[in-house]
Amino acid sequence: MSELPKIEVEYHPQYRKINVNGIYGGARSGYFEFDIVSEQSDFKQALGSPVLAFDKTIIRRTIECKLVVDPVQAKSWIPFLQNQVQQYEKIFGPIMSIAPDNKGIDTGRVDNKSSDQYR
Repeated sequence: MSELPKIEVEYHPQYRKINVNGIYGGARSGYFEFDIVSEQSDFKQALGSPVLAFDKTIIRRTIECKLVVDPVQAKSWIPFLQNQVQQYEKIFGPIMSIAPDNKGIDTGRVDNKSSDQYR
């Protein structure tokens, strides 16, 4: 019986944690391509007004990295992510859907009605 090879694991020198606020992309010929996007709110201008002016808030979007994924790996993520979401919901309760069709929303669209509660 042959021995299994030794596996060594290491972090990439530029390894970092990314707070994912969006993923954009899709299928290409033979692979999937996704841009991972983070967002950060800048309230400096909003807080600089005598009356809080949330319409002066700036959302800074950063394209953090691009993932290029072969179809086999992409398909293997589905049961993994479904299981992780199920475990999360068992502990913390249902996750609200962000859109009726579950396809996402345009995060660049501002709905002033929802922000009224913070004025």
